[in-house]
Amino acid sequence: MSTIKKTTEDGWDCAPSLGTTARVVDEFGHLFYEIRNSVRVMSTEDMLAELRYFVESLDEAVGNAENKLDGVEFETVDDED
Repeated sequence: MSTIKKTTEDGWDCAPSLGTTARVVDEFGHLFYEIRNSVRVMSTEDMLAELRYFVESLDEAVGNAENKLDGVEFETVDDED
């Protein structure tokens, strides 16, 4: 059963834990830049370690978001409501 949370936000600002998840992705952007643009700065060992840490960090952030948002749906309402 879902819980409806009313919010005046029309984006995901009403769910800060999703913002945390997005920040994890942003924090590791340099890895994906290096891979996509064929810029080899790190050693293979360091790249793999960083990618593993990215996966662990993202998994933790998504898990926290799931714990806070499981069964929650958001309904955007006007300020007057």
